[in-house]
Amino acid sequence: MAANVVNIDNQYSEALDIYTFTVPSGASADNPSTMYPVYTKVDSVAANSKKTYTPSNPLENLSFARQSDGMPLLNQVTNILGDTNVTITSDDLTSAQKAFAFYKAYKGSPYSPNALAVNDIILNNSDLTQQNQKLNQWFSDNNVGFDYNTFSSVSYWAENDVRAWAGSEGLTLYCYNPQPPQPIIPLVLPKDSSGQIILGADGSALYQPTSGSTVELTLSKGTLTSNGATDTSGVNLSAVMQDMIMHSGDAGVYELFFTGKVNGDDVIVQPYQVPQLAWWMSAYDLAYTAYTAINIIMISQTVIALAKNLPTLFNALKTGGQAVISAVKSDLSNVAQWISSKFTSAAAENGDLVNVDVDTDVDVDVDVDVDTDVDTDVDVDVDIDVDIDVDIDALVVVDVDVDIDVDIDTDVDTVVDNVVDNVTDIDTDIDTDINVDSSALGSLVKNIGQSLWANKGAIFKFVLKNAAVMGGMTAAQKLLGMWGKKAGASYADEQPSEAAPLGLLMDYMENPANTIQERWTTFSYYVDQGASADEQNMAVSGILSLKNDAEDQAFSAWRWSQDDENAAVNAMAQYSAQSDWPKAYTTLAGYTYQGKTLPLKVGASVALKFVAKIL
Repeated sequence: MAANVVNIDNQYSEALDIYTFTVPSGASADNPSTMYPVYTKVDSVAANSKKTYTPSNPLENLSFARQSDGMPLLNQVTNILGDTNVTITSDDLTSAQKAFAFYKAYKGSPYSPNALAVNDIILNNSDLTQQNQKLNQWFSDNNVGFDYNTFSSVSYWAENDVRAWAGSEGLTLYCYNPQPPQPIIPLVLPKDSSGQIILGADGSALYQPTSGSTVELTLSKGTLTSNGATDTSGVNLSAVMQDMIMHSGDAGVYELFFTGKVNGDDVIVQPYQVPQLAWWMSAYDLAYTAYTAINIIMISQTVIALAKNLPTLFNALKTGGQAVISAVKSDLSNVAQWISSKFTSAAAENGDLVNVDVDTDVDVDVDVDVDTDVDTDVDVDVDIDVDIDVDIDALVVVDVDVDIDVDIDTDVDTVVDNVVDNVTDIDTDIDTDINVDSSALGSLVKNIGQSLWANKGAIFKFVLKNAAVMGGMTAAQKLLGMWGKKAGASYADEQPSEAAPLGLLMDYMENPANTIQERWTTFSYYVDQGASADEQNMAVSGILSLKNDAEDQAFSAWRWSQDDENAAVNAMAQYSAQSDWPKAYTTLAGYTYQGKTLPLKVGASVALKFVAKIL
């Protein structure tokens, strides 16, 4: 019986290489990294020509890639029951280009509506074998112009082939060594380059330090490494995508950046000289979920395509999908923690939570000042009666009787000043045990992430302004765990990176390098993106909960009357209509008491009372 063949009609104007995706021998779902496919060139076909390819195995997962740069134009699984006919045209190039653009936006704006929808399909479905069908349906519904197999192939190419980024002219990226972050102090933007990464159109990658020898690099699974690189030696860089609107470029233009280490020292890599903002702060953490989903696609697509040959692996994806997802998350979380190790160390000092009891106690201090003025007027009336008896004797005796009547009129003016000071004493024992709605908790981080990228990254730019490590990332992880228990939801399987949006917002709000007015105004932008009252409640409670010596002291020292506090709350409450909620926070941003701006946590306590009114 003759073997089945693949009849190829290449109607495209360039030569194509033919590759197979295979699953490594010994791959196991217990260790998902072993399921990452092997990509092997098996043949080629000239431009505008036909060819017959005979598979080595009856069932093969084939990729037809442009010979010039490796871009896959078409993915095809062979027909096990007969011959397979494949036609490649310029339309396939258009589809591949759209898939590549989607990939870059997906990783560069990981909280965009599209990214969140794809994440939901991949990561919230315990049966991973359904991702092909479900993603194809979503791609079709949203008219993206490509299918699941094309997206998977293009994603693999982008994660593993330097030519995806080098273009026909090659690409030079610039390396910088940022100073280790210090608690509270804004990150210092490095100015002097420490080297270059040179990506060649031929697929080569080099690290050229400012002094020393050139080092050859390899791109694999989104990581650019030197041979034998470890956590502390060699070059070890992880790719991240950035929307250039964040770097004074055009919105929707995504470029390749890297963050990682060279010989154990932190390094950032970017496509232009001299950083404009601290983009590397939590860059990997923010895109962590997208990276997870891409890796799930990478290890699943070939298993799904070759299901008949891989029943054990296919069944593991079908029945144990969440275990696979958790394992992939864990692996990527280790990378994130390694990249962010210095940020984590800097955050430890201020990452604790303080207990807050926002109920105010009114202590009445009565100061009584008594001023007594005594005016004494003395009127002395003297009546003298003189009786003189004269005895003419040898001895003259004179008796003088003097009657003196003294009338003393005393006027006493007593002035008593009773001064009573009613002082509202706000304890810094803040109660984070707020009522937590499970649905609000589930959407909190996601919606903060969305708001960061909304309006061309407007909020994100503010958040990264004067960026400093205030302990927000560490505190956010603790709060989410605590709130999760309160809501009856487990956060045990969540990774630290998933708290990144909340942590960044908390860092920004606690940062003294930004004015109070700027901070609450930025918070109003977040609310304007649709934050529910429950989400506001948690976000503001988080601000109150994060240990901050300066703000805690200012909070403890603050004094005003209950009426004064109520006036501040009512100033916000005039904007209780949902459409007006952002105005409540801009009002808080500009609110003053006796000419003084409200300290951050005083304002936050006012905001919590406002939220209580709108819940």
